[in-house]
Amino acid sequence: KKLLIKAKSQVPENFVLYDDGIFIDIKYDDALMNTKTEAGKIKYSAVGTLKGIIFDKDELARFLALKKIPNLKDYNVHGAGLENLTFKIIGKSGVDIDNNKAISFKLSGDTSIIWNFDADSLKEKLVGLSKYKYEELFKDRPMVEKVEAVLSPTWLTSFPDSIKKIEVIVEE
Repeated sequence: KKLLIKAKSQVPENFVLYDDGIFIDIKYDDALMNTKTEAGKIKYSAVGTLKGIIFDKDELARFLALKKIPNLKDYNVHGAGLENLTFKIIGKSGVDIDNNKAISFKLSGDTSIIWNFDADSLKEKLVGLSKYKYEELFKDRPMVEKVEAVLSPTWLTSFPDSIKKIEVIVEE
């Protein structure tokens, strides 16, 4: 149990380790087995090795996005709740973690894949653009559910000529 807690605390920040992706090997020191101490307790020594399969969360999110929308060109995404997915290695008992180059697994559950959005880049494209043309910037972005432009005063027909006067609000 200590080994598992220690290993999970050492997983890098942007990575995920699933329980079924953990392989533990415990070796006992036979020389100390069944050696009784003065208090009548049995003393033994064990050394444990834990190896785990970890996934970079951004790479995993890109993989899932590609599976869901194969023709999409922009996979600059991140995932929310990836650690809550169910990860199951197929045929785990036959897997040699040190020698297998490929491992089959099933990943299931609900998660959100969120496209990383560059608001500054959008602002640059909006500078001086007609308010009737801004939606064209999103025609190749099926991941964008809704775009709304609010120009003030309402009679303006184009976006401001200064990037400093454009505000972009992103809702996830």
